[in-house]
Amino acid sequence: MKHESVYFVILLALSLGLLGYAPASAQDLGLRLVGTAVSDDPRQSYAVIEAQSSGQQKPYREGDQVGEIIIKKILLGKVVVHTPGGEAVLSMRSGESPAGLSQAEPSARLDRKEVDSALPDYSHLMQQVRVRPKFEGGRPIGFVIYSIAPGSIFARMGLMDGDVITAMNGRSFETSQPVVDFYDALKQGGTVSLDINRDDSSQKLNFEIR
Repeated sequence: MKHESVYFVILLALSLGLLGYAPASAQDLGLRLVGTAVSDDPRQSYAVIEAQSSGQQKPYREGDQVGEIIIKKILLGKVVVHTPGGEAVLSMRSGESPAGLSQAEPSARLDRKEVDSALPDYSHLMQQVRVRPKFEGGRPIGFVIYSIAPGSIFARMGLMDGDVITAMNGRSFETSQPVVDFYDALKQGGTVSLDINRDDSSQKLNFEIR
């Protein structure tokens, strides 16, 4: 009876973490949470996660897969993931702000060579996504982008099917060829900021091409 009591106490201590036990951390899987953007609609929430081996950062939404890991829930400053060993929590590092995806910071980083390879000319952009102009009051205000392939550079920018791109780098489109302006901005690289309308709400996406 005495041994059973001791065994019970040990199990209780383990479950409470009193003996140093903790659930597997997603950081152990070579990932780092850069930041989260949380919306009332979970479909609009996303998290930027960095593969520590390569330093490459990508935005992910609930249900997306990172290797063998599945993004289950995106919360403020942390992400619940499903791993081959069970559920784990990927948290931001101590001292980092949960608002890691502020409008002033890039939410994704793309390699210059990768963008040049994927978009060597304007016709390749038109082959990878579909666009149509968006008019308001008889004048063009931007364009709708759709048929975005999973894992493409457009998806990694944080764009979703049906997004209306209305401005770049704080400037509204002043020409009748906003898609050309968009392509030129991608080829120029650097930090790019997009104003978009998504599900009747205005949002801003920021990314870097280096």
